[in-house]
Amino acid sequence: METGIIPGNRNLDNVTPELEAYDHMVGGEILVLNPEFAHAVLSKDALDQYCLKMEKREQKSNRYWQDVLVGNHPFAQLKDAPPFTPEQESRVYMDPTARAKYDPVSKKYHF
Repeated sequence: METGIIPGNRNLDNVTPELEAYDHMVGGEILVLNPEFAHAVLSKDALDQYCLKMEKREQKSNRYWQDVLVGNHPFAQLKDAPPFTPEQESRVYMDPTARAKYDPVSKKYHF
């Protein structure tokens, strides 16, 4: 902090060999955008569609939170297994188009 150089993570003990050669942390970039600016550049139709989708997401979120509060399900629903079988694992990881599907009966995802 005194030198103006961003210190590395002192607890970082599993650095890949490719990055061990560098003495300094490589910085990243972040774009912070005010939502009002983003909304201002949208067309009226696009903004209306966005607001409709946002309202639906908000209603769904409120319903989920209400269900948590009354004890219908826990806030965080933990998985006990991946959504694929051991035989499917390699194929799922190697296929960038692979998508899991939700089964509302079992309340689990599967391929």
